[in-house]
Amino acid sequence: MKLIVYGTRNCPDTCAALTEYNNRGIEVDFRNIDENIATLKEFLTLRDTEKIFAPVREHHGVGIPCVIKEDGSLTLDWETVL
Repeated sequence: MKLIVYGTRNCPDTCAALTEYNNRGIEVDFRNIDENIATLKEFLTLRDTEKIFAPVREHHGVGIPCVIKEDGSLTLDWETVL
């Protein structure tokens, strides 16, 4: 299994997800939105266009960690991937 995870190392949930995935041997392409503007723009495009983020936008949240599964589906509940 390989996942794409958008997040930041400043987010406790992102750190927990990355640690758990690593402990379980799940391959992760971590995209740190703090690292560069291009990655942040990639994430914001998802956040601003995907329906899954509607509640996040309504409450002015960020929406991380955002996990993209191998089938291309998105989840904001990183634990459901396990």
